[in-house]
Amino acid sequence: MQTIKIDQIKPASDAVQEAIDKMRDIDADINLQKFKPANPERARNLVKAQSDARQEYELALIALSNKVHDAIKQASAED
Repeated sequence: MQTIKIDQIKPASDAVQEAIDKMRDIDADINLQKFKPANPERARNLVKAQSDARQEYELALIALSNKVHDAIKQASAED
C-alpha cells in the first residue's frame, strides 16, 4: 500500500495556511481603510504588505507543490 508521510508535507502546508491568514488580515485592514479617514501612507503600506504577502503565499505554494511531488514519488517507489 502506498502511503504519504504527513510530516514530510505538513510544514509546507502550514506555511501556505499562514500566508493565507496574513493575506486575509491585510485585506481586512484594507477594507477598514474604506470606512476611516484617508491615511495615504497607511494605504501605501498596506498595498506593499499585500504584495509581499501574495509573494510569500506563491512561494509557499511552490514549496508545498514540490514537497507533495516528492512525497508522491517516494510513495510510488515503495511499490
